[in-house]
Amino acid sequence: MNCLMWVFYAMPFVHRHSTLVMTINAAGIVLELFYLLVFLYFNNSRTRARMVGLFLIQLILLSGIVAGTLLGAHTLEKRTKIVGSLCVVFGIILYASPLSVMLTVIRSRSAKYLPGWLIASGFANGILWAAYACIRFDVFILVSNGVGTILSFLQILLKLFYGNGPRREDAIHNVDDQNEDGQNVV
Repeated sequence: MNCLMWVFYAMPFVHRHSTLVMTINAAGIVLELFYLLVFLYFNNSRTRARMVGLFLIQLILLSGIVAGTLLGAHTLEKRTKIVGSLCVVFGIILYASPLSVMLTVIRSRSAKYLPGWLIASGFANGILWAAYACIRFDVFILVSNGVGTILSFLQILLKLFYGNGPRREDAIHNVDDQNEDGQNVV
């Protein structure tokens, strides 16, 4: 949904001179469709039906946003503000989606649930788009990706702090507290 919204934002009748935003996010849509098709191919019919339903809901939501914006906002400035604000919301949702995983990392004291390359790419993506937003003076791109950069940086800190498992001292204490049958004796 994020790439779809940014493509809509980059349309000349919403926000002019956004060719880069259009092309990058159009490529993102193609990649997302490919990933979705691969995911659907390797899953059972129940999961497929649920995912297709969610995809259709997103398309209906996007259609409503497009229709509402084009019919309700008659100036370029109003369209830019409406669609840009929605892009910020969807962008922050995209970057904030791993927050539940971050809670799991803190509770388990293990960052094995945080994929390092995905975090690094999200961080790099946020920095690059925030830099682009500063050059183009586009507050909507800046807010969305600025928040995304901060959230990605927090994930990197968690990954560095907790690593991929309990600390060695914790593992040794857990072994010392068990008898020969593996039962806790404390």
